Amino acid sequence: MLELLHKTEVNSLPVVTSMLRCLELATEVSGTAALVLFRDFGGLQAFSMRLQREVELLMALDFTGDVVESRSPGPEAPEEERQRFRSLFEEVTFRRRLCRQLLKNVQTALQCSEALQGLASVFQGQLTDALKLAVKAPMKIGLPLFGTAIDIVSSIIQDDPSRVPRMIETEVLPEIMSALNKETMRSVECLNFVPGCLASIALHAVGENFILGAASKPLQLVTEALMESSFAGYSGVVDPKSGSMKASVSTVSKLLLAWKELVQIMGTHVEKANWAWVDPSFKGSKIGNVTCPADTTGDV
Repeated sequence: MLELLHKTEVNSLPVVTSMLRCLELATEVSGTAALVLFRDFGGLQAFSMRLQREVELLMALDFTGDVVESRSPGPEAPEEERQRFRSLFEEVTFRRRLCRQLLKNVQTALQCSEALQGLASVFQGQLTDALKLAVKAPMKIGLPLFGTAIDIVSSIIQDDPSRVPRMIETEVLPEIMSALNKETMRSVECLNFVPGCLASIALHAVGENFILGAASKPLQLVTEALMESSFAGYSGVVDPKSGSMKASVSTVSKLLLAWKELVQIMGTHVEKANWAWVDPSFKGSKIGNVTCPADTTGDV
């Protein structure tokens, strides 16, 4: 079955995705299947290499923004243009689905002790390269993929926080921080996974300083995402009575979960934080158990 991983033609992608889904289910229900796949056949390495290849193919496609959410050419457009759009739409959709499935397979592998025993070598090679590519251009590979990749990075760090310096050195974490902005934070996946990833990075002293010194100001971004109704936390449905945005129960749960992680970072490492980034409206107010100083011009 793993031989199908070598097929990169667009018409083969649904078959490859289905095969990977079968392997995911098999390894979840059978320890023996997981043992054979990850120990004897190098499943994690194979998934990582194919993920890297798929992301490279996605990045090479000629489009900007998110073609999946863009409008198709109207009936007045030439047939050649409409056909080109349909082909691009199909390829992007199929490749993103395959990448998402590959990430799920990687997540399954990381839960297998046999795969983890060989993680050291993979971590410095294919898996690191694949994750670095997957987080490099979130708008092109798709925000759901970006969020899932962040979740995997967080899991790897939680398994062994001493990996943080290495992940900074190999540019995985810097690429994630560089990709964080108001556009990416409007995705539910990012709102769900970024706070947990920040908390994982902060488990290591080097990670604390890395977060606080990041040019993208991740703590500020997460705070704004939790405070502003224009971010992904809100459903986009206007309450006819109040005229304000309504948030669903599941969305509120995600917000509360993210808030807990944010307060954990700020509360644990507040003595190292420079409060210059804090919005002026927060001065003197409380964020969870942390009180923002009235004067945010210097260190706490």
